Amino acid sequence: RDIIDPGATIGSIVAGVAGAGKGSFARELAEAVCRGTGAASVSVSNDILPIYLANFDENSGVLVLAGTGSSVMARDSKGATHLVGGHGALLGDRGSGYALGLEALQACSGAADGTAGVTALMEAIFAATHSGDIGDLVVWSGTASKRDIAAIAEIVVEQAEAGDTVAREIVLRHAGYLADQTVSARDRGRLESSAYVLTYGGLFNHSAEFASAYAEALLARWPEVNLRPAHMTGHRAVASLLMRESEDFVTVRRE
Repeated sequence: RDIIDPGATIGSIVAGVAGAGKGSFARELAEAVCRGTGAASVSVSNDILPIYLANFDENSGVLVLAGTGSSVMARDSKGATHLVGGHGALLGDRGSGYALGLEALQACSGAADGTAGVTALMEAIFAATHSGDIGDLVVWSGTASKRDIAAIAEIVVEQAEAGDTVAREIVLRHAGYLADQTVSARDRGRLESSAYVLTYGGLFNHSAEFASAYAEALLARWPEVNLRPAHMTGHRAVASLLMRESEDFVTVRRE
Protein backbone atom coordinates (compact mmCIF):
# COMPACT_ATOMS: atom_id res chain seq x y z
CA ARG A 1 0.00 0.00 0.00
CA ASP A 2 2.97 2.32 0.72
CA ILE A 3 3.98 2.44 -2.95
CA ILE A 4 0.51 3.51 -4.15
CA ASP A 5 -0.56 7.16 -4.28
CA PRO A 6 -2.92 8.13 -1.43
CA GLY A 7 -6.51 8.08 -2.58
CA ALA A 8 -5.75 5.97 -5.62
CA THR A 9 -8.24 3.26 -6.52
CA ILE A 10 -6.71 -0.20 -6.87
CA GLY A 11 -8.36 -2.37 -9.46
CA SER A 12 -6.50 -5.68 -9.19
CA ILE A 13 -3.54 -7.11 -7.34
CA VAL A 14 -1.86 -10.34 -8.41
CA ALA A 15 0.77 -12.09 -6.28
CA GLY A 16 2.85 -15.20 -6.85
CA VAL A 17 3.94 -16.38 -3.41
CA ALA A 18 6.04 -19.40 -2.46
CA GLY A 19 3.88 -21.91 -0.61
CA ALA A 20 0.61 -20.22 -1.54
CA GLY A 21 -0.68 -23.36 -3.16
CA LYS A 22 -0.68 -25.27 0.13
CA GLY A 23 -3.83 -25.55 2.23
CA SER A 24 -5.91 -22.43 2.86
CA PHE A 25 -2.93 -20.07 2.84
CA ALA A 26 -3.68 -18.60 -0.60
CA ARG A 27 -7.25 -17.59 0.30
CA GLU A 28 -6.25 -16.21 3.70
CA LEU A 29 -3.50 -14.15 2.11
CA ALA A 30 -5.79 -12.87 -0.67
CA GLU A 31 -8.43 -11.86 1.87
CA ALA A 32 -5.86 -10.07 4.05
CA VAL A 33 -4.41 -8.16 1.10
CA CYS A 34 -7.87 -7.24 -0.13
CA ARG A 35 -8.80 -5.84 3.29
CA GLY A 36 -5.50 -4.05 3.74
CA THR A 37 -5.37 -2.36 0.33
CA GLY A 38 -9.02 -1.95 -0.58
CA ALA A 39 -8.34 -3.49 -4.00
CA ALA A 40 -11.35 -4.53 -6.03
CA SER A 41 -9.84 -8.00 -6.47
CA VAL A 42 -6.77 -9.87 -5.28
CA SER A 43 -5.47 -13.03 -6.95
CA VAL A 44 -2.87 -15.25 -5.30
CA SER A 45 -1.04 -18.27 -6.67
CA ASN A 46 2.14 -20.16 -5.91
CA ASP A 47 5.34 -18.62 -7.25
CA ILE A 48 5.77 -20.99 -10.19
CA LEU A 49 2.34 -20.60 -11.85
CA PRO A 50 2.80 -17.00 -13.10
CA ILE A 51 6.10 -17.89 -14.74
CA TYR A 52 4.54 -20.98 -16.33
CA LEU A 53 1.58 -19.09 -17.78
CA ALA A 54 3.73 -16.22 -19.01
CA ASN A 55 6.01 -18.59 -20.92
CA PHE A 56 3.67 -21.33 -22.10
CA ASP A 57 0.34 -19.45 -22.25
CA GLU A 58 -2.22 -22.22 -22.82
CA ASN A 59 0.30 -24.69 -24.23
CA SER A 60 1.61 -27.81 -22.53
CA GLY A 61 5.14 -28.09 -21.19
CA VAL A 62 7.25 -28.31 -18.04
CA LEU A 63 8.69 -25.45 -15.99
CA VAL A 64 11.52 -26.20 -13.57
CA LEU A 65 12.24 -23.73 -10.77
CA ALA A 66 15.46 -23.99 -8.77
CA GLY A 67 16.30 -21.10 -6.49
CA THR A 68 16.15 -20.96 -2.70
CA GLY A 69 13.48 -23.66 -3.02
CA SER A 70 12.54 -25.84 -5.96
CA SER A 71 9.46 -27.13 -7.75
CA VAL A 72 8.41 -28.46 -11.15
CA MET A 73 5.12 -27.77 -12.92
CA ALA A 74 3.57 -29.39 -15.99
CA ARG A 75 0.26 -28.68 -17.68
CA ASP A 76 -1.62 -31.29 -19.65
CA SER A 77 -3.69 -30.93 -22.83
CA LYS A 78 -6.86 -30.29 -20.78
CA GLY A 79 -5.29 -27.39 -18.90
CA ALA A 80 -4.83 -29.21 -15.58
CA THR A 81 -1.59 -28.41 -13.76
CA HIS A 82 0.64 -30.98 -12.10
CA LEU A 83 3.09 -29.82 -9.44
CA VAL A 84 6.03 -32.00 -8.38
CA GLY A 85 8.25 -31.07 -5.46
CA GLY A 86 7.91 -27.73 -3.72
CA HIS A 87 7.08 -29.41 -0.42
CA GLY A 88 9.23 -27.10 1.70
CA ALA A 89 12.50 -27.38 3.55
CA LEU A 90 11.58 -30.46 5.59
CA LEU A 91 9.66 -32.57 3.07
CA GLY A 92 11.08 -31.53 -0.27
CA ASP A 93 13.03 -28.83 -2.10
CA ARG A 94 15.45 -31.35 -3.57
CA GLY A 95 17.56 -29.69 -6.22
CA SER A 96 17.27 -26.28 -4.55
CA GLY A 97 19.84 -23.86 -3.21
CA TYR A 98 18.65 -24.69 0.30
CA ALA A 99 19.10 -28.43 -0.26
CA LEU A 100 22.63 -27.95 -1.63
CA GLY A 101 23.54 -25.67 1.26
CA LEU A 102 22.12 -28.01 3.89
CA GLU A 103 23.95 -31.03 2.50
CA ALA A 104 27.17 -29.02 2.42
CA LEU A 105 26.76 -28.14 6.10
CA GLN A 106 26.19 -31.81 6.89
CA ALA A 107 29.30 -32.69 4.89
CA CYS A 108 31.27 -30.29 7.09
CA SER A 109 30.02 -31.93 10.28
CA GLY A 110 30.82 -35.37 8.89
CA ALA A 111 34.34 -34.28 7.94
CA ALA A 112 34.86 -32.72 11.38
CA ASP A 113 33.76 -35.98 13.06
CA GLY A 114 35.93 -38.11 10.80
CA THR A 115 32.92 -40.03 9.49
CA ALA A 116 32.93 -38.48 6.01
CA GLY A 117 35.51 -37.44 3.46
CA VAL A 118 37.72 -34.39 3.78
CA THR A 119 36.32 -31.50 1.77
CA ALA A 120 37.36 -27.98 0.83
CA LEU A 121 33.79 -26.99 1.63
CA MET A 122 34.68 -26.81 5.32
CA GLU A 123 37.28 -24.05 5.04
CA ALA A 124 35.17 -22.09 2.53
CA ILE A 125 32.00 -22.32 4.65
CA PHE A 126 33.89 -21.47 7.84
CA ALA A 127 35.15 -18.31 6.13
CA ALA A 128 31.71 -17.35 4.78
CA THR A 129 30.00 -17.82 8.16
CA HIS A 130 32.86 -16.38 10.24
CA SER A 131 33.24 -19.70 12.04
CA GLY A 132 36.50 -20.78 13.62
CA ASP A 133 35.50 -24.41 14.01
CA ILE A 134 32.56 -26.77 13.74
CA GLY A 135 31.22 -25.54 17.08
CA ASP A 136 30.94 -22.01 15.71
CA LEU A 137 29.22 -23.37 12.62
CA VAL A 138 26.66 -25.15 14.81
CA VAL A 139 25.90 -21.85 16.54
CA TRP A 140 25.59 -20.05 13.18
CA SER A 141 23.26 -22.70 11.79
CA GLY A 142 21.00 -22.38 14.82
CA THR A 143 19.95 -18.87 13.79
CA ALA A 144 20.46 -19.12 10.01
CA SER A 145 17.42 -18.51 7.81
CA LYS A 146 16.46 -20.67 4.85
CA ARG A 147 17.90 -17.97 2.59
CA ASP A 148 21.18 -17.96 4.55
CA ILE A 149 21.56 -21.70 4.07
CA ALA A 150 20.58 -21.46 0.40
CA ALA A 151 23.37 -18.89 -0.10
CA ILE A 152 25.88 -21.62 0.70
CA ALA A 153 24.92 -23.26 -2.59
CA GLU A 154 27.16 -20.71 -4.30
CA ILE A 155 30.11 -22.06 -2.29
CA VAL A 156 29.14 -25.63 -3.20
CA VAL A 157 29.14 -24.80 -6.89
CA GLU A 158 32.44 -22.89 -6.66
CA GLN A 159 34.14 -25.79 -4.90
CA ALA A 160 32.67 -28.27 -7.38
CA GLU A 161 34.11 -26.23 -10.23
CA ALA A 162 37.47 -26.19 -8.40
CA GLY A 163 37.47 -29.99 -8.31
CA ASP A 164 36.28 -30.83 -4.79
CA THR A 165 34.84 -34.34 -4.96
CA VAL A 166 32.30 -33.91 -2.15
CA ALA A 167 30.96 -30.66 -3.60
CA ARG A 168 30.77 -32.17 -7.07
CA GLU A 169 28.80 -35.15 -5.74
CA ILE A 170 26.31 -32.81 -4.05
CA VAL A 171 25.76 -30.88 -7.30
CA LEU A 172 25.31 -34.05 -9.35
CA ARG A 173 22.99 -35.65 -6.83
CA HIS A 174 20.61 -32.70 -6.65
CA ALA A 175 20.71 -32.11 -10.40
CA GLY A 176 19.62 -35.74 -10.69
CA TYR A 177 16.81 -35.25 -8.17
CA LEU A 178 15.52 -32.31 -10.18
CA ALA A 179 15.74 -34.29 -13.42
CA ASP A 180 13.71 -37.09 -11.82
CA GLN A 181 11.04 -34.58 -10.77
CA THR A 182 10.97 -33.17 -14.30
CA VAL A 183 10.32 -36.59 -15.80
CA SER A 184 7.64 -37.26 -13.17
CA ALA A 185 5.89 -33.99 -14.08
CA ARG A 186 6.06 -34.91 -17.77
CA ASP A 187 4.52 -38.31 -17.09
CA ARG A 188 1.76 -36.89 -14.87
CA GLY A 189 0.87 -34.41 -17.57
CA ARG A 190 1.11 -37.11 -20.26
CA LEU A 191 3.23 -34.83 -22.39
CA GLU A 192 4.82 -35.80 -25.67
CA SER A 193 8.50 -36.68 -25.74
CA SER A 194 9.19 -33.52 -27.77
CA ALA A 195 7.68 -31.23 -25.11
CA TYR A 196 9.57 -28.13 -23.97
CA VAL A 197 11.19 -27.85 -20.57
CA LEU A 198 11.96 -24.31 -19.39
CA THR A 199 14.27 -23.53 -16.48
CA TYR A 200 14.28 -20.60 -14.09
CA GLY A 201 15.85 -19.63 -10.75
CA GLY A 202 19.16 -18.66 -9.21
CA LEU A 203 20.78 -22.08 -9.54
CA PHE A 204 20.14 -22.07 -13.28
CA ASN A 205 20.73 -18.38 -13.88
CA HIS A 206 23.95 -18.00 -11.89
CA SER A 207 25.55 -21.44 -11.94
CA ALA A 208 26.70 -22.88 -15.24
CA GLU A 209 27.97 -25.91 -13.28
CA PHE A 210 24.55 -26.78 -11.90
CA ALA A 211 22.73 -25.95 -15.15
CA SER A 212 25.10 -28.23 -17.07
CA ALA A 213 24.73 -31.06 -14.53
CA TYR A 214 20.94 -30.79 -14.71
CA ALA A 215 20.91 -30.78 -18.51
CA GLU A 216 23.14 -33.85 -18.63
CA ALA A 217 20.99 -35.69 -16.07
CA LEU A 218 17.76 -34.78 -17.86
CA LEU A 219 19.03 -35.79 -21.30
CA ALA A 220 20.04 -39.17 -19.89
CA ARG A 221 16.44 -39.68 -18.75
CA TRP A 222 14.67 -37.84 -21.60
CA PRO A 223 16.80 -37.78 -24.77
CA GLU A 224 14.19 -35.99 -26.95
CA VAL A 225 13.60 -33.10 -24.55
CA ASN A 226 13.63 -29.50 -25.76
CA LEU A 227 15.42 -27.68 -22.95
CA ARG A 228 15.86 -23.92 -22.69
CA PRO A 229 15.68 -21.02 -20.18
CA ALA A 230 12.35 -19.33 -19.47
CA HIS A 231 12.14 -16.02 -21.36
CA MET A 232 9.68 -14.18 -19.09
CA THR A 233 10.25 -14.18 -15.35
CA GLY A 234 9.74 -12.23 -12.14
CA HIS A 235 7.33 -9.31 -12.00
CA ARG A 236 6.71 -9.40 -15.76
CA ALA A 237 5.38 -12.92 -15.36
CA VAL A 238 3.16 -12.01 -12.41
CA ALA A 239 1.82 -8.98 -14.31
CA SER A 240 0.73 -11.25 -17.15
CA LEU A 241 -1.83 -12.80 -14.79
CA LEU A 242 -3.71 -9.50 -14.71
CA MET A 243 -4.85 -10.22 -18.23
CA ARG A 244 -6.30 -13.66 -17.63
CA GLU A 245 -8.59 -15.74 -15.45
CA SER A 246 -7.39 -19.11 -14.20
CA GLU A 247 -8.75 -21.76 -11.87
CA ASP A 248 -5.19 -22.32 -10.67
CA PHE A 249 -5.08 -19.24 -8.45
CA VAL A 250 -7.38 -17.96 -5.72
CA THR A 251 -9.23 -14.69 -6.36
CA VAL A 252 -11.02 -12.65 -3.70
CA ARG A 253 -13.21 -9.69 -4.66
CA ARG A 254 -14.14 -6.78 -2.41
CA GLU A 255 -17.74 -6.92 -1.28
